[in-house]
Amino acid sequence: MEDFTSRCELDDAAVTRLDLPQDTKAFLLNAGLPRSSELLVSFMTFDGTFPTMNDFCRNNGIPYVDAGDALYRIGSDEGYEFCLTKGSGEVVAVSPVGELPDQFVSSNIEHLMKCLACYREYGKRVQSMTERAADLEADSTISKMTLIDPKAFSDGSNWWSCVAEQMQSGMR
Repeated sequence: MEDFTSRCELDDAAVTRLDLPQDTKAFLLNAGLPRSSELLVSFMTFDGTFPTMNDFCRNNGIPYVDAGDALYRIGSDEGYEFCLTKGSGEVVAVSPVGELPDQFVSSNIEHLMKCLACYREYGKRVQSMTERAADLEADSTISKMTLIDPKAFSDGSNWWSCVAEQMQSGMR
C-alpha cells in the first residue's frame, strides 16, 4: 500500500520567492505535498523548490516545451508532467515530448489535493461494492469533486474530466 503521508521537503524562503498567488504559497508551506498520491501522481522538489518546466527538461535531456519558462514543474503521473502556472497558480499537465496534448488539471494546488483525497476515499469505498453501487458512488464522487473545482470538470478534455470518464466506465 502506498504511503501518502511522506511529504516533499520545501524551503520556505525559496517557495516564498516563487511567482505564485499568496494562497498557493501558503498552502504549499502549511500543508505541503505528498511524495505520492492516487492516479500514479507523484510530487517532487529540487533543492526545496520547483524548477521551471524548461529547467527540468534541460536537466533531463528532453525537449523544451512551449511556455515551459512560465511553468513550475511539481510532479508527474507517469505520462504528464504536472506544473503550476506562474502568476495564476493553476495546475496543468504537459507532455515534454509532445506525445500528449496539454491538459488543464485544477484551478490551484489546494483544489487538486482535495480532489485527489476524494478520489482516494472513492477508491476505498468501491472495492467492496457491486457494479451498480460503484457506478452510483462514482457519480456521487464526481459531483463532490465538481463542487470543489468546477473549472477542472468544465471541459471534457481536462485531466479530471478524463478521470471522471474512466470512473463512470467502471475503471477502478
